[in-house]
Order: sequence, then structure tokens, then C-alpha cells
Amino acid sequence: GYILGGISWFAVPLLAATTMGLAAVSFDAVSSIITYDLYKTYFNREASGNRLIYISHVSVLTFGLIHECLIDWTVLY
Repeated sequence: GYILGGISWFAVPLLAATTMGLAAVSFDAVSSIITYDLYKTYFNREASGNRLIYISHVSVLTFGLIHECLIDWTVLY
């Protein structure tokens, strides 16, 4: 009884860690796609490293805000 009850609580942090890991991977993927595949290819081929980092940060922030708005919208309506 006690052992099975204690072991069952390992699922909660495991699920939280998996969710956070997948969210981090999605942010990294979106950042790379927008920065290198879109911005550097079509908008500014001679972009400096600092400019690419800035675009990467802005793209992650924008993706996060859009994602949060979509989640809020689907939950509320």
C-alpha cells in the first residue's frame, strides 16, 4: 500500500518535466525557422549575429504571445 502510493507520485514531476521540455523544443524550433529560414533567406542575407539573436528573441516572444492568446481563446469560447 505505502510503496505503490509513493511510487505513483513520480508521474507528476515526470509529466511536468516532459511538458516543459516539449515547450522548450517548440520555442527553439520556431526561433530557428523564423530566424534562418525566413528572415535570413528572404529579408536580410547579410544580417549580423547580433541582429539574428534579436530576431530570434522577438520571434520567440511573438510565438509565445500568439500561442497564449490561442489557448485563452479556446478555453474561454
